Amino acid sequence: GVEDTERKTLVYVHANAGCRLEALSVLGPCLQMGFQVIALDCAGSGLSGGEHTTLGWRERDDVRAVIDAEDCGQVTLWGRSMGAAT
Repeated sequence: GVEDTERKTLVYVHANAGCRLEALSVLGPCLQMGFQVIALDCAGSGLSGGEHTTLGWRERDDVRAVIDAEDCGQVTLWGRSMGAAT
């Protein structure tokens, strides 16, 4: 298997009123560069629970929970609009 120090994970965080499917536009190039890609629906978006977003304030907790739950190795964050503020 790949050692944790060699594993590269890109966590994609979508824009306000967006969802994890936004990551499809960058999936191919990221996989070619050797990243595993995780795209999540932040609270209040996509298929995630909640009624509204907090424009990055609490979404950072969603991102941290995913990173903590997965075997990510080296993590790169890619955020679009609100996702970049997260």
